[in-house]
Amino acid sequence: MRFKLMVLAAVIAVVFIAGCTNEPTCDDGIQNGLESGVDCGGPCKSCSSEEVRVTTTTLGKEDCSRLEAGDKRDRCLFTNAQNLLDAEECMKLSTKLWKQQCLRKVASEKPDLTLCDRVTDGLENMECMKAVAIKMKNETVCSRITDPGQRDTCYYQVGYETKSNETCGRIASETSKYRCLALVTKSDKYCDMLPDNKSRDWCYNRLATVAPEPWLCRSIVDNGTADDCMTIVAEKKVNDKLCDEIRNKSVFDGCKKKVEDARKRMLELQKSVGDEAKVVPT
Repeated sequence: MRFKLMVLAAVIAVVFIAGCTNEPTCDDGIQNGLESGVDCGGPCKSCSSEEVRVTTTTLGKEDCSRLEAGDKRDRCLFTNAQNLLDAEECMKLSTKLWKQQCLRKVASEKPDLTLCDRVTDGLENMECMKAVAIKMKNETVCSRITDPGQRDTCYYQVGYETKSNETCGRIASETSKYRCLALVTKSDKYCDMLPDNKSRDWCYNRLATVAPEPWLCRSIVDNGTADDCMTIVAEKKVNDKLCDEIRNKSVFDGCKKKVEDARKRMLELQKSVGDEAKVVPT
């Protein structure tokens, strides 16, 4: 009996310790920390409209002061700030990091570059300016970013969003510059300018997402990257015969599944618009 009690006590202790030491994460399957939904909102990815509907009953301002200081109150304040785009709600958060993340999210949604000036953490400040630049589709904001890599990423994303050769041309890294130009112009000639197989392969792979042609995948040297590329093209063209060119069995099976799902989505779309005259590609 004494032994059983000792075992039970040990189990309870383990559960208690686990519950006390596990930090909230964006992939733990529960709503915790500053999340406004399950693994979304706050410092995690944005919640979908359905997730927001389930977890937030109103877009009005919640009275967070009624909650005990800590995670619950901070989550309430974070949700208020996001729903109302109110930076002052961010300033009520209990820790500096959460304030910075909150300000960045509000700044990017408004978008309001002046709010980024209130983000004092170096990395968060650059992420804030980058998010505002992308939202505004304004490359001038990118030029304010001091870190060369972050600045290049900003130019890359703004260039792609605006389909601007000029913005892509401002990228210092040749690999990123040519990849950006390839995506904007949908031309493989920029991929061919890259100096090594790995960077060319990745360029062809990304180009296939906007210009899904199987010959791009056949130009790739690395088998794994080529298989990934052909999966992309097969799904976009809803053509499972292209999967037959894939070498890896598990990737082949995944390709077939993705094409099947794409075909189902196409049929559902046709059914919803009453367009039964169109033929589904095979």
